[in-house]
Amino acid sequence: MSATDKKPGVYLCKGCGIADALSVDELEQVVTGELKIATCRQIDAACSAEGIAEIKTDVVAGDVTQPIIAACSPRVMIEEFEEIGVPVVRANIREQVVWSQPPNKEDTQMMAADYVRMAVASARNINPPEAHWESATSMKMLVVGGGATGLNAAYEAAKTGVEVVLVEKSSALGGWAAQWSKHIPSEPPYRGLVDNPLPDLIEKVNSNSAITVRTDTIVSSTEGMPGKFTVQLKNGKGSDWDVFGSIIVATGWREYDAKLLEGLGYGTSDDIVTDVEFEARLKDGAAPSTAAFIISGDSDRMPFSSGVSDRVAIKQALQVVAANPQAMVYVIYEDLRAHGTAEEFYREAQEAGIIFQKGTVKSVSPDLTVTVNDDLLGEEIPMNGLDVVVLSTGMVPNSTNIDLEAAEGGAEQLVDDINPRVPITIGGKLVNGG
Repeated sequence: MSATDKKPGVYLCKGCGIADALSVDELEQVVTGELKIATCRQIDAACSAEGIAEIKTDVVAGDVTQPIIAACSPRVMIEEFEEIGVPVVRANIREQVVWSQPPNKEDTQMMAADYVRMAVASARNINPPEAHWESATSMKMLVVGGGATGLNAAYEAAKTGVEVVLVEKSSALGGWAAQWSKHIPSEPPYRGLVDNPLPDLIEKVNSNSAITVRTDTIVSSTEGMPGKFTVQLKNGKGSDWDVFGSIIVATGWREYDAKLLEGLGYGTSDDIVTDVEFEARLKDGAAPSTAAFIISGDSDRMPFSSGVSDRVAIKQALQVVAANPQAMVYVIYEDLRAHGTAEEFYREAQEAGIIFQKGTVKSVSPDLTVTVNDDLLGEEIPMNGLDVVVLSTGMVPNSTNIDLEAAEGGAEQLVDDINPRVPITIGGKLVNGG
């Protein structure tokens, strides 16, 4: 879109205290006078149905091709403004101006005007990306991996009208997630254990005419470039070649080797188990009376730890309490990643009586005595009388060849996979140097 084709329009929101903290009339004068933008409107609440409809009316009429909304942070109200139907530029005068600066001050007014100027300058200098369709020979998509990620990718792509081939190495779809008895909540209010959604998703994928599912199949060779990848697919009956415009690699993960977690006792007792092994027990209805979940801060394990594995510990602890309300359950952690929406899930576990203990586990003996260097007490505390000790292991990402033998320890497990500590240069500076 050339500069002459662009028709910017600025919409000044007055809600959320904006109109109480600065002069919206003065902002409008900056837009129409200094910036010479013909369309500028003041709206009581830009994110309301009425406000969106007002912006949409200008877009549909052709008066505005680039809506610039001076209101709240671009991190919020994303879906609401998507209803306008064209990309919008956001000027954050709520959080970064009126909510953080003294109201009705000259500097606050000047700052708001600067944010509007920056948004207008951004709109004038950006253009929607243009696809290079002349280089594409196929619109077919290949999804490698039939776990939760691959299934969602295939299903969402098919909804756009793209033909999809989903390849899974094993004989069944679902991957790890299909084995879980309960799942972590992913929708508001982000509380409560969720029934496994994979069976429904698998049914949707299998019944979608735009998706071809090929189980017991691997990718044995890939050539070409985006738009025209030539791929060899191989199964027990032989191999064949096909051309794909794009490839999504969703080959999943493997469990970090718990034997490498020195001092945590794995292998010395049948009741010192990994979170993956304990999941199978939960599926069979396990209800121990006392349980300790250990989230280790081992430096070799840390690259493979995440908020997912930490939340799995919370999920499994809640399942124990749900099966046995009298159970004593401990989650021992050095770092617990339960931020964002997981805060509610974490809070639910606290309310259920699960005890969260911050400290470093020094040892786990074969009789299930856990010795913890408690951060709050500043001393070592022995815990005994446990029925089960569950070790949170971590998720080691697979390469496209998941039959590669794992290395003996630490980040070396990612050789030929993904190196999370590879040096990255940002702004001329080397970061994440490992």
